[in-house]
Amino acid sequence: MGSTNGTTYVLGAGASRAQTARLGIPMPLATDFFREPYLTAHWHPFPDDEPFGRSALGNLLRQYFPFGNSRANINIEEVLSFLESWRSSHPSIEAARFVEKARRQLLTYVVDVILFVPWPYETSILGGLYRHIVKSLAPEDAIVTFNWDILLERVLARTKIGRKLLQTQIARFAPTHDGPFRFYTERDGQLIKLHGSIDWVFCSDPQCPGNHVPMHVAGSGSAPAEQAEILIFARCRECGGPVDIGILPPQSNKTYSRNRFFRRQASAAAQVLTHSRRLIVIGYSFPYFDLEARSLFRLMRLEPWEVGQGLTNLQNVTLVNPAVDDKGYVEMASELLGLRRNSSHGERPRLLLYSSVEEYLKAER
Repeated sequence: MGSTNGTTYVLGAGASRAQTARLGIPMPLATDFFREPYLTAHWHPFPDDEPFGRSALGNLLRQYFPFGNSRANINIEEVLSFLESWRSSHPSIEAARFVEKARRQLLTYVVDVILFVPWPYETSILGGLYRHIVKSLAPEDAIVTFNWDILLERVLARTKIGRKLLQTQIARFAPTHDGPFRFYTERDGQLIKLHGSIDWVFCSDPQCPGNHVPMHVAGSGSAPAEQAEILIFARCRECGGPVDIGILPPQSNKTYSRNRFFRRQASAAAQVLTHSRRLIVIGYSFPYFDLEARSLFRLMRLEPWEVGQGLTNLQNVTLVNPAVDDKGYVEMASELLGLRRNSSHGERPRLLLYSSVEEYLKAER
């Protein structure tokens, strides 16, 4: 029998939201960034010295999105994708300048929100869900997260197993490794940030080696103002050119195949998911627009002989999400993961459903 991982935790925006739920303003979901409390508290006109109402980003949202409608849910990933698509459409010189200015303002704002929301509550954010996960980790366990924030890293850094997981992430920054990602040993765990992180940057020049390997530019213990300043003024260490924040919005022309680093991340996630004994999905809804991520989860339907590394042994799946009250969501997740097929996992895995993090934590005690 080949190696089999232990528990794999899959974390979406709802996980970090739960981690900061008791704060004055919790960590935003994708549709929260442009709500008034976040703009009022975290829009800083630097470096363009423009209030939000007169900024390029504000003008873009009013013209192309239903900004100003209190019932509108503007998804930040859709805004990022729209800007990337516009950049790829060969706009006029004037439009290109506008798009680039709005994109830079948006990325700066994202960094400010994610860094500053949790900072005044250092003690609070080190407990709760993430503390439970980190305390529960075994050496062979893995975490696959879609979140851009660094809350989890701050909790991981407080334990020996957590620091080891952080090292697996740092190891992928090494530019000398070629080919598919391999585990350190047969049973080492992994930390995989599939959609990037706000403390990574890539060179803006596609021809530069720094475009394919991220640079970690801000330690998780730094003050947020210092981290934000470092990110704003960071330059590529390979060529000295400008850099982009290392986050990956899920959209058709910006995928895991964007560069070698994200390909390695996807390869690592595929190995982890197809060899998990237990899968715990918290605050992630398998959105239909996240096609490449969904394809990784669909790999869990493979038969043992198709995996190529021995027998899979998925025993149970836990879904923690308000959407579990919706029969359609549960059926979608079950179909995606192959939970209704005995042949996929030898026997049908047990499915556990929790509509809130609080309910899940209570059951885990």
